[in-house]
Amino acid sequence: MSSLNSRRGIAPVILIVVALVVLGGGIAAFLLMKSQSPPPARLPAGQAGGLSAEVPAPPPPVSQGQPVPGGTVPEMVVTPEEPPAPPSGGSLGPRTTEAPPEEHVVRYTENGFSPNSLLVMRGDTVRFVNESSHLLWVASAPHPTHTNYPAFDARRAYAPGEVYSFTFTETGEWKYHNHRNVSFGGSISVSL
Repeated sequence: MSSLNSRRGIAPVILIVVALVVLGGGIAAFLLMKSQSPPPARLPAGQAGGLSAEVPAPPPPVSQGQPVPGGTVPEMVVTPEEPPAPPSGGSLGPRTTEAPPEEHVVRYTENGFSPNSLLVMRGDTVRFVNESSHLLWVASAPHPTHTNYPAFDARRAYAPGEVYSFTFTETGEWKYHNHRNVSFGGSISVSL
């Protein structure tokens, strides 16, 4: 009978130890979950803390840029690289509809036009800068009628330091010259 009494004394102790282990494990699991969840949202000052207030959902969990189970993959932002600069006197290819027209410069010096050939896109403007000590009258070929591209004609001579600008709206290769000195000329290739 004494062994039966001693077993009855041990059974409640074992039961209490098991209950404490289970309770401790539950508390530990609760604290672990609480430490991993985002802090509760706070209402702006002046709003009542009632149950009807809507609180936005917290952002998905992310750890050092890597997705966390149950989260979403972070959004990737791609920034396009700047296109390389076009070669001197030209363009890289067809212009997209969003690209604005460009402005090009051709200098007229004592030695003629520089550059004397140029590739531009339709809608681009070319500025002919007179850096010589002579008059400059830019006009399309042939001399003296300027009939290949009649609109491409300054229709007057520009003094040293003056600038004649022309916007090309027609595609093609347009030869030009100085109407005042036909030994100097060049060409403008206009593409889409």
